[in-house]
Amino acid sequence: MKQRVERVLIVGLDGATLDLVQPWVRQGHLPVLADLMQRGSYGPLRSVYPVLSSAAWSSFMTGLNPGKHGIYDFVIRDPKTYQLRPVSRSQMHGRSLWRMLSDHGLKVCVLNVPMTYPPEPVNGRLVSGLGTPDFQIFTYPEQLGEELLRSGYRVNRRVFGQEEGEQEAFLDDTYDISEHLTSSALRLMGEQPWDLFAIVYRDTDEVAHHFWSYMDVSHPEHDPELAESYGEALLECYQRLDRALGDLLQAAGPNCTVFVVSDHGTGPLYKDVFLNEWLHQQGFLAPASAPSGLRAFLTRLGLTRSKVFRIM
Repeated sequence: MKQRVERVLIVGLDGATLDLVQPWVRQGHLPVLADLMQRGSYGPLRSVYPVLSSAAWSSFMTGLNPGKHGIYDFVIRDPKTYQLRPVSRSQMHGRSLWRMLSDHGLKVCVLNVPMTYPPEPVNGRLVSGLGTPDFQIFTYPEQLGEELLRSGYRVNRRVFGQEEGEQEAFLDDTYDISEHLTSSALRLMGEQPWDLFAIVYRDTDEVAHHFWSYMDVSHPEHDPELAESYGEALLECYQRLDRALGDLLQAAGPNCTVFVVSDHGTGPLYKDVFLNEWLHQQGFLAPASAPSGLRAFLTRLGLTRSKVFRIM
């Protein structure tokens, strides 16, 4: 009699770091992760270069480094026009983990892993993650997307935290997405048999980007007044995902190997260098032609292309 392969659950926490997890585990804030760490093995992993989610998650799913799978960023510059184009799975070289498992007859369910758009046919179900445009087919099979949307599922956020006073709205939007992600995962886990279930949460990355300075008193942008309200926002984010992880483990059952993985770490950013801007200031770089007409007028008003895209 053929022995059944043990199921595997992979939970990705984008941008999660042991620099935060370990002290919070010692303080009793993350009981589910604490239990996994006590019963299993853990340690820091080396990310890829460049240290970006697009490159790292592509390496995770293919087993190849960026030089081999060809994904270095979320965008690529057209060599003829120098315009930026979004990068998708279509430009990725190498077979994904779920493609290989599907080819060997194993059932997979993949949910919200970055760089999986457009969704590829698998032996099971796939819901594409970061890099998925709105109003496009984002699942395999296609009808699964319609079911998820009716239940409130969203791939992309509505609040980006770019405006002053958006902290609360940003957190509400983040947790609305992740709560629907968890409930959808639990439903999919129980609907069909699976050998591999992979899910990625973006919360740990996105909340850290916006709220690190509130908990870090040494950060140059630390605001003591705002810290009273949001100093523990990142801890709360980890606690919410710790509880979600517990729900996923319970649904997966005892006969399951569990991996909790991340794509890179997180830390404070004290300063940044915009190389093209420095080259321009030093006289080493100049645009082929200065903006003119309507484009120049809109630029003076502050309506840049990136701002318009963000608003849209």
